[in-house]
Amino acid sequence: MTRLQKTILIFCILKASLFSAPEEAFVELEMKGQKNEFYRVLIDDETEEIYIGVGEFIDFTKIDGLRFDRKRRRIKGALDTEKQVDVRIPDSISIDLEDDIFIKLKDLQEYFYIPNYQWDDERYVLTLFPDFKTPREYSLELNNQRTRLAMAKKEQELEEEGDYIFQKKRLLAPGMLKFIYSNSNIEDNDYSFEIDYGTELLYGEFEMTQKIYPESELDYIRLRYQEVFGDYYLIFGDFYLESDSIFDVERNLRGISFSKNEYYGTRVDNRTIIEGEAQNASLVELYRNGSLEDFELPTENKFRFTPLNISSSDNYTIKIYYRDGRIEIKDIYILGNQNILNKGENDFVIQGGVGNDDKENQYLAKYKYGLTENLTTTIGTSFLKNSEGIKYDVLEGGVAYRFGLEKYPTLVSGTILEEINSESLGFKGILEQKLPWDSNLIIRYEDYSLEISDRLKKDYSYNIDLSKDFKRFTGSVGYFNNTYEDENLYQIYLNLDYT
Repeated sequence: MTRLQKTILIFCILKASLFSAPEEAFVELEMKGQKNEFYRVLIDDETEEIYIGVGEFIDFTKIDGLRFDRKRRRIKGALDTEKQVDVRIPDSISIDLEDDIFIKLKDLQEYFYIPNYQWDDERYVLTLFPDFKTPREYSLELNNQRTRLAMAKKEQELEEEGDYIFQKKRLLAPGMLKFIYSNSNIEDNDYSFEIDYGTELLYGEFEMTQKIYPESELDYIRLRYQEVFGDYYLIFGDFYLESDSIFDVERNLRGISFSKNEYYGTRVDNRTIIEGEAQNASLVELYRNGSLEDFELPTENKFRFTPLNISSSDNYTIKIYYRDGRIEIKDIYILGNQNILNKGENDFVIQGGVGNDDKENQYLAKYKYGLTENLTTTIGTSFLKNSEGIKYDVLEGGVAYRFGLEKYPTLVSGTILEEINSESLGFKGILEQKLPWDSNLIIRYEDYSLEISDRLKKDYSYNIDLSKDFKRFTGSVGYFNNTYEDENLYQIYLNLDYT
């Protein structure tokens, strides 16, 4: 055997051993309201075939009458009151691991009466649509029956008393009051004392944090109305300003906000800053397309994440764990991503308030409208002021257009910013191209007005970024350039993330 033949043989053996076997991955599994956000599967990178563990799937279903005899490779039992299972798993169609036997998704469908499923390969979400009734459905039906009986009994009592009014929210409730003591330096006895208070007030959610010692200060106050105006939040008190990052104004304001976005991110160069306040939270997690991207233990009730380039196709959420046991999941809107609205759909934001630190007044209003399924327009105005007294009175107009193949679309967006006082113009443009093999190409260009150019020390900047997902790996390579007068500052970067 020649050296070349030996090399080819070794390569084939290595390829078969390293690349042919399906790899372990974690997905979000959903089935009729039952959910496991970190469910283990096997995925074949070459064929994109998904393998499901039989024992783990039976545990997930929580069906008491279903049994799996691994030694005999037999599944037997009742799925519900109508459907029975009694099958043996052939060796030829399975992958045996130490703790379970994995079969292809199509075989799982056949054995367990699952005619349809949906697989989101970007967010790693697998949704099953079984043809049997799950224990959760039986439980919900039983609870609904009990609820209807209880409501009927309560209605009868109310009818006798002449009271038919039900209130989901209350005008005023006792709420919860917490006293917080902290000491940052025991030797110097450098301690502080504050109170936290939360309640239902005027049919909204009221939160307040008041520092008592060493100085008295109202640290945080907010009255929030959620789902009263559809998907919008109406907030009186503390909120974050949804303004472009090129304006160096304070974002932590106290005033009035009417917007869909309680939390959002702003772009600075080739990074995105996601920050906010989470009162009395012990942990904040950042998820990208359903996978954990980062986490943070809030400092002084504040959190901050700085992921690299974000595509409009990426979905970011944060999960907030509070000390009282509550868990909240919030969608993150990335400012500057010109997301396409449906035809006839509109979106707007109105905000006005005073900076908690600089005490400067900030006002902002924006409106977006979907002209067609692939064309969205934006208009807006801002009256902002930074800590040095520089005003940014700006008119804004933008358009976003999507075209190309359905599977590999192209998104082009542009925004013109006109400063009212100087009549100088700035421009921001973005091109996003979805490519095969879970890849994305993003090109961003920013041309600044005279005043902003002098302040930022940038005449213009651009960023080219190519990213790709490798199951639980995310990699990106890019080039970033800032140009001011005769100076060119550039950055070449390579970023690898494992989640």
